[in-house]
Amino acid sequence: MEVKLRNLTHLFVQPGQYEIPRFQRPYVWTRDKQWMPLWEDVQHMAERILAARRDGSPQPQPHFMGAVVLQQIANVTGSLPRRIVVDGQQRLTTLQLLLDAAQEVFLRRNIADPAARLEDLVLNQPKYQRGNANYAFKVWPTDSDQEAFRHAMVNGLSGGEWPKSRIVQAHEFFKDQVDQWVDEEEGLDADANERAEALEEVLSQLLELVVIDLGASDNPHIIFETLNARGTPLRQSDLMKNMILHEAEKTGIGKKVTWPFEVSWWDEEIEQGRLRRPRIDVFLNYWLAMRMRREIVAADVFLSFQRYYGGQEHAAISDILADIASVSLAYRRLEKEELDGVWAAFTPRRKVMQAAVATPVLLWLLSSQTEPDQVFRAIKALESYLVRRMVCRMTTKNYNKTFIELVRRLEHAGPATAGDTIIEFLGEQEAYATLWPNDNLVLEAISNKPLYRLLSRRRMRMVLDGIEEALWTTKSEGGRRQTALTIEHIMPRSWRGHWPEPEPTDGPEEPDERRNRLLDSLGNLTLVTQPLNSSLSNGPWADKRKGLLGHSTLFLNKDLLEHFQDHVWDEDAIYARAERLHRAFVKAWPHGADIGAGSATG
Repeated sequence: MEVKLRNLTHLFVQPGQYEIPRFQRPYVWTRDKQWMPLWEDVQHMAERILAARRDGSPQPQPHFMGAVVLQQIANVTGSLPRRIVVDGQQRLTTLQLLLDAAQEVFLRRNIADPAARLEDLVLNQPKYQRGNANYAFKVWPTDSDQEAFRHAMVNGLSGGEWPKSRIVQAHEFFKDQVDQWVDEEEGLDADANERAEALEEVLSQLLELVVIDLGASDNPHIIFETLNARGTPLRQSDLMKNMILHEAEKTGIGKKVTWPFEVSWWDEEIEQGRLRRPRIDVFLNYWLAMRMRREIVAADVFLSFQRYYGGQEHAAISDILADIASVSLAYRRLEKEELDGVWAAFTPRRKVMQAAVATPVLLWLLSSQTEPDQVFRAIKALESYLVRRMVCRMTTKNYNKTFIELVRRLEHAGPATAGDTIIEFLGEQEAYATLWPNDNLVLEAISNKPLYRLLSRRRMRMVLDGIEEALWTTKSEGGRRQTALTIEHIMPRSWRGHWPEPEPTDGPEEPDERRNRLLDSLGNLTLVTQPLNSSLSNGPWADKRKGLLGHSTLFLNKDLLEHFQDHVWDEDAIYARAERLHRAFVKAWPHGADIGAGSATG
């Protein structure tokens, strides 16, 4: 057995094929759990490369992708070297789809050198294929995925016959993300070629795996047991608990001090970034970040607590534990979504956006004596900041530093003006990495970005829900949020054969490309029940209008039917509706001085 750390160039540049045996399960990774986190890591590293080239900031460190286990197949001399993928097939397949998606985008944009280098990582040259078309690919999936994989990986072949294939969906997802990122020039002082070079460097050099190469005599089952062995290491919270109780004993109050985290809820493992950790450790990390006003690395929670306690010269250990216990009650209500007022809408949206990074600010607000109107302004500003940046597809890489700096500003200004302080702080951000997007930037994103493809379904649904609520009037019955609604394309994605052909365009974009992009833009989306969605299907606009008119009570659809009574639904109508939805969007998530006073209880 041989164990080595390999980047993707080392793994894929030589002629060969990693074959996934037929007894392995098919490809099952998904956008929210695997593709999006992987893309965000890749994007952040590419942005750090560009920043390093621009201002000399540190280069990104390689990103560890886990382990794969391979076993050599006996080959005839001169034939293509092949290995069986014993473990890690989901990881290898995803990496191939990402590499190929980037290669296809670069090639289409005539960014030749990065495209050529990536092609060497996904395809074996014809001279190594020996007449077997399957040998073209560096990874070859299990039987049920092979044709979908071929149509995803070969430029020019359509994956349209496999709309439900996770492989095709992953390839399309990565193509969309790469396309959007290469296009986005604002704030990074780099053209498309420079961005492609940075992205190719990340993909080829900075993604690393531990490759375990088994010999013919190695037993793969023993390897599995070794890889999956689990110990029970002492947690950061255990170390803190021992120290706190020991300090209490030293001061003679040991019997009066109890550890407030004995309920099993605190022991449950939850995600924090890319890690899964006990909830108690996650909370203590956030509490320390709030109190110390600096980032706390997960592995350094206990050491940071030691430093914090050492700096509190006049604070008794019982007072510090009382503070931890008090803030933990607020954290529990936040996580269990038991807060009301302005918090009631924000807390589930925070989870949908995976914005736990803002937790130190939220704990500061919940544990301070902040007036309800200031809490209202604070939460509305934070939600607007997060949602607007999400819709504009802006990076989240600096959120840790941004929110810790915000805690410092709040601590300095005090709770009496907390909401005003947050609005002022966010409004001061001018760098692209921290900017609070204004209404014009939001309109551009809503009108032109294929958000249905770029956002998860939950995030897309959240945006449409917020717009729906903003369309309610003072005479409307509030609180009618429905959970069984689905996202409907007004002009269907399968428009050919059902809808008129698109009109020619004046710009460089082909009519079909423009239509397919706008199909997934916000102006072409609405919410309906699943039965209504099924009945509308790919029908023409006149039939859809009739169905919506007869069955939908949403203000989102009332507004659509009232202002688009014409029998034509085309690209111009999609743009016009995007402008209408933009007005409701900025009402739901106002910017800066547009955030009025309100009340917040919790």
